Amino acid sequence: MQHINVFKRTLSFLSFCLLGLIACKKDYLEPQPFGRYSAEQLKSKKGIDGMLIGAYGMLDGQGIPGASGWMVGATNWVYGDVASDDAYKGTDAGDQPQMTEIEIYASQAANTYFRFKWLSLYEGVSRSNDVIKLAAEIPELTEAE
Repeated sequence: MQHINVFKRTLSFLSFCLLGLIACKKDYLEPQPFGRYSAEQLKSKKGIDGMLIGAYGMLDGQGIPGASGWMVGATNWVYGDVASDDAYKGTDAGDQPQMTEIEIYASQAANTYFRFKWLSLYEGVSRSNDVIKLAAEIPELTEAE
């Protein structure tokens, strides 16, 4: 009886080791992320058009995780109208306190409005630079395109 238990344990251990060797491949450890394209996949007119749409898509600032439309809006309502007293934020000081700081010119370094506004602007510049770099590598594009 004891020999059968030893045999079962040994067989189970060897099976586990064999499965571990078969299941672990190098490509398993380096998966291609979903929703990401390589530069080779984008080297076409269609790929450049998609990247250009993405660059223009950042003009409105939408798509930055954690940011609201007021923080990154293309109208610059907070940074222009509220800061210049053309518009009044309204309500109480507890509602959008970062906007109140901008309104009274007492912004702190931790003000998330500025962080997200600059983040969206630099993301747009980064995407535009990616389009320019990749467009130079596509031979079928004309100078006008």
